[in-house]
Amino acid sequence: MNLGVIGYSEGNGHPFSFSAILNGYNQDKLHLNPITPINDYLQLQPSNLFGIGNLRVTHVWTQDLELSNCIAAVGRVEHVVKDFTQMLDAVDGVLILRDDQHTHYAAPFLEKGKYVFVDKPLCSNYKELDYFMPFLEKGLLMSCSGLRYLPRIMELQGSLTSKIKLSYSNSVNHWMNYGIHTLEGLDPLIGSLPCSVQYIGSDQNRMFRVMYENGSYTLINLSGANYGGIRSHLHLESGEVLSVHFNDNFNAFRNTLVAFNEQIKTGVPAIDPQRTAALLRTMLKGQDSYLDKGKIMNI
Repeated sequence: MNLGVIGYSEGNGHPFSFSAILNGYNQDKLHLNPITPINDYLQLQPSNLFGIGNLRVTHVWTQDLELSNCIAAVGRVEHVVKDFTQMLDAVDGVLILRDDQHTHYAAPFLEKGKYVFVDKPLCSNYKELDYFMPFLEKGLLMSCSGLRYLPRIMELQGSLTSKIKLSYSNSVNHWMNYGIHTLEGLDPLIGSLPCSVQYIGSDQNRMFRVMYENGSYTLINLSGANYGGIRSHLHLESGEVLSVHFNDNFNAFRNTLVAFNEQIKTGVPAIDPQRTAALLRTMLKGQDSYLDKGKIMNI
């Protein structure tokens, strides 16, 4: 199963990490990856964790040919193309690993019946969400934050004995690009769809409150900087408080690709498309609330 990688956004090293997880990596080329934490965690992994089924990244494109060559050298990618459409007939699917213009890059492949994974967030407006929904439902398209598949989340998913009443999370940077990390990570644990979102922050403290249909709610603070990474504290109805530190990127990304591979094999969406859509609407409605001075937005 030949896959292409499409990137790149500043600071988003997923083209390097996803390629290496599937293909392995060249130790003597790691210096070509400018995001050193990726190099650090790749070198900590045993060799048997590299490679998933018959998936292989065979093509790469970014807007910078030199960068594309670096990704290929590190991740053992055979072909660098100068235009992303050159891989349309050469691959079975693509990994779109950048933060923007997802419709532009995904549509040509989806329209040809290719499998597509899109890095978070899938879309930036309601029109794009409407376009993507049929492909999510057909099992051609998958999109999520890798933190949904964090080992700690998967462990808690099978062991929680009490409902989450409140969760408080610290995320980083901007709501549209990084709030989705927390929403995706908590979704398997809360087990209920969001029903409203409200911006309750200030210029110094950007915070959103998300209410769920089962009565749970979460507070997401965006610090604007990486103060200890993304963390969540879960307050259960039993009185217990659990903590989640979203700090195992390698296994979160690997588990994501395992789920994508399973979706390709079975044709069944790895994530319920209605859940994906609900989380994306939460992001979009949260942005609407921010722009409308904290108005509560129903989802």
